[in-house]
Amino acid sequence: MVEQFPDFANRISLSGERDAFGLPKSRIAWTVSERDAATARAAAELVRAGWTKAGFDAAFPIDWKPGIFTDPAAELAARMGSVFHPSGSTRMGIDPRTSVVDRDLRCHGVANLYVASTATFPIAGAANPSLTLLQLTLRLAEHLAPK
Repeated sequence: MVEQFPDFANRISLSGERDAFGLPKSRIAWTVSERDAATARAAAELVRAGWTKAGFDAAFPIDWKPGIFTDPAAELAARMGSVFHPSGSTRMGIDPRTSVVDRDLRCHGVANLYVASTATFPIAGAANPSLTLLQLTLRLAEHLAPK
């Protein structure tokens, strides 16, 4: 698993379609860039080199998928598994022009509106975000608790 580079084109938005309750359905725009594919190839190459150097390949050879080190991004993405932990749609940051919430998860310019969600993550890691979100939520609770 590798973390993708932030890409403004990768986003979640509302579509014109409605669900059974009359609410707008989500539309997910997501692609793997050549830069993301290069990261995946580099990670696989490091694993292959370390595995071989340690001598593990003699006892436990890895059956590398064809093209993993050469395929273009779209083909590589189709061959690899994916995990979806959408994040970044209400991004955390210091600049209200490029983010929605500040470091305390408070919406810029709104005195009493906070967002405790993976949507505030400025970037997404490749692993389950639950513990990071839990820590941020605990930090927010401490911030909001009466002193």
